Parts: sequence; C-alpha cells; structure tokens
Amino acid sequence: MSIRLRLTLLYSSLLIAMLILFSVAVFGILGHLLHSQIDDDLVETLDDIERIILENRDAEGHIQTEDLPLRLFHPADNMYIQLWLPKELELINLSKNLESYTEHLDPNAVGHNRTVFSNVRANGVDLRVATRPLVVDGQTMGYLQVATSTEPIENAIHKLAIILTLLGTIGGIIAFFVGRWMASKALTPINSINQTAQQIVAADDLKRRVPYTGNDELGALTETINRMLERLDRLFSSQQQFVSDVSHELRTPLAAIQGHVEIIQRFGYDEESMEAIARSTERMVYLVEDLMFLANADIGRVNLILMPVDLDTLLLEVYNHVKAFNKEQVAIYLQNIEHIQVNADPHLLKKLLKHLLMNAIAYTDKTGQITLDLRQHDQWVDVIVSDTGIGIAEEDLARIFYRFYRADKARSRLSGGSGLGLSIALWIARAHGGDLLVESQLGHGTTFTVRLPHTSSMRS
Repeated sequence: MSIRLRLTLLYSSLLIAMLILFSVAVFGILGHLLHSQIDDDLVETLDDIERIILENRDAEGHIQTEDLPLRLFHPADNMYIQLWLPKELELINLSKNLESYTEHLDPNAVGHNRTVFSNVRANGVDLRVATRPLVVDGQTMGYLQVATSTEPIENAIHKLAIILTLLGTIGGIIAFFVGRWMASKALTPINSINQTAQQIVAADDLKRRVPYTGNDELGALTETINRMLERLDRLFSSQQQFVSDVSHELRTPLAAIQGHVEIIQRFGYDEESMEAIARSTERMVYLVEDLMFLANADIGRVNLILMPVDLDTLLLEVYNHVKAFNKEQVAIYLQNIEHIQVNADPHLLKKLLKHLLMNAIAYTDKTGQITLDLRQHDQWVDVIVSDTGIGIAEEDLARIFYRFYRADKARSRLSGGSGLGLSIALWIARAHGGDLLVESQLGHGTTFTVRLPHTSSMRS
C-alpha cells in the first residue's frame, strides 16, 4: 500500500469518524431535547387541568365530574386526557379523541404519589404518558393522566437519521477525494526528492543537491539529505584521493627498488644500490604500518591501554630515540621539564611525539632548532614541540591534518615523509580525550601543542 493511499485512508477515516461522532451527538441531543419538550408540555397540561378539576368540587370536597367544563380544555388532537376516580370506580375521558376508549392509558403508572412518565402503546398509537395523583387535604382523590403521541417526534428523528446518514456518506466521499488531493500535494516534494535521488544514483553525481527550501519537516529532511550528499561526496573524493596517494607513495619506493635491482642484475653487487633498496624498503614498511594503523583506527580496532604515565620520563625516551635518527643534526632542546603524570597509552603517546619530532626535523634546516616543552595548567597538560623551520602558510593550516597532505611536497618527499604522521598524531591526541593544536608563521617556524587531560581531572 502506497503512502499516498495510506494518508488518504487515514484522512478519510478521521473525517468520517468526526462526522459519525457529530451525527451521533446531534441525534442524541436533538432526541433528548424533543423528549424533554414533550415532558414539559405534559407537565404544563397537567398543571392547567389539575387546577380546573380542583376548582370544580362541591362543598364536601368531592370532584363534580358532571360539571367539568370540558369545553374549556380544547386539547390538541394529539393530546389524550383521562381522569380516574378509584372510589367511584369511574374513568372519565376528558379529550374528544378518547370518547370511544374505555381503558386506562397506562394502568401500571397509577398508584404513585408523584408525577410519573411512561411510554405505552394505546389505541394503536405510541404515547408518552404523564400520570399525577390528585391530592386534596392530604388524601388522593384520583389520578390524572395526560398523554401525547410520540410519532411526530419519532418521524422527525427518523428523517434526521436519514439526513445525517446521507450527509455522512457524501462527506465521506468528499473526504476521500479531498484527502487524496491533499496527500498528493503533500507528497509532491517527496516525489521531487525521490526523483532527484534517483537521478543522482543513475548519473553517479554526488555534487547534485535536492532543490527544496521549504521551512518545514521536508525542508529539514532535504537539508539533512544535502548534508549527507555533501559528506558522501567529500568521503568519496577523499577515498579516491587516498587511493591515488597510496598508489603514488608505493610507486616511488617500488620504482627505486626496481631500478637498483636492475643495476645489480646488470653490473653486479653495488653497495650504494643496496643502501637505496634498504631505504626504500624501510619507507614502504613505515607507510604500510601507518596505513594499517589508520585503517584500524577508522573501524575502531585500535584499543587504548591506559595506565599512569610519567610524561617527563616518556618525553626523555622519545628525545633520545629521535636524536639517534637525527641525520640532519638539527639542535633539539628540552626546557621546563617537570614531573607530570597523565593516564594514557604509553605506546601510542610515544608514536604521537615521534611523528611530531620527525616532522619538525624534516622541515627545519641545520641552522635551526627544535624545542620540547612540558607545561601544566588548570586541568590540562601541554606537550609543546616548536621549531624554527620553514613554517606553514595560513591557507595550508586547515589541511595539514588531512591524510597525505604536504604543505611542502617536494621537501617532504625527499625526507621520506608520507603525509600520514600528523593525521595519526591528531587521532591519538583526540582518542585520549585531548587535542592537537598548531600555530605557524611562514618563514618563522611552527609550534604543535599536544593537549591532554590531567590525571586528577580525568578521575573527577
């Protein structure tokens, strides 16, 4: 069942239910009002006739039936009036339409000490009967019964039921077609969204956007879809760039290895070629390790083994390790190193700092220097790696954490960098609940700040 049909049926059902409730309410209220009006008319007639009957009594208080002024009643044709005097065993019809009727209108209602209403069928007519005792000086002298036919009311109610049924049927039909029209109108933007989505899939064009700008739920849905398309476009573009960069990064060392192998095959063993092969192989190993790390990080397979870590001790270990591989002999200094402890994964933290130091060495010449600083403030601990290297242009700062991105591509390739180190460093910092900040000025150096939560703040 389509959404359009479901909306149509829902709208029609609701409207029909409302019409039925309205009809039942009108039917019930009108019926109650009409019956109440009959009872009011009967009571009014009882009051008038009771007054006249009680006025026609003799000196001893007996009702003079022969002197009753029937000509004064002039009851309507649908009003039936009887007077029953039990002591005299006399039943008197006070209305002309009962001249030939010899039975009580409602014998079961006689005997009560108050006005009683009942529904009976007498003389072939459905009647509403009001029975009232005639009390004189505390004694019941007789009973007065006034009745009227309910057929006019029943006929009116029956006609009303027919009218309401017809109106309900017509209203239901109208509701169906109006609901269908409203559902079609409401679903028009959805159809447009669906067609656009199908065209995007068919054309494989993620740069296209859904053209709906309404300020409603569909507008919010369209905005969400467009943001999703933008993100998918960015992810696919990033994936394509990633595959291209990986291919390029692997092609370079493989080409170098292949070239030197051919040299060895042609001219025999060559020490320089073997060293070049070893360097290319090492570069490929680092690249594959970094790629595996990022791939596992993306799917959540990198587990942090947190433990108390002395940052000053760890920083000294990284300093000594990197210094041994500092082929450029760039000066590295330690300053403000104090005993600070954090809750972290020591292996990953070392990996982060090594990437930052190797990056600093790659972009700083022999005349420059690199400084390692350790500071604590508030609930954070900062590990600062600053250099006096070539710096980073302002337009490149927002992209340096992208995978395979290099601000200085030529120099980075010569130094063997893959463009993954800063991406890995940022992921490790954020995985520890911290962040990696960067400040740089072209030609004046760069400062990276690893901000980690202090152990005391993590416990709180």
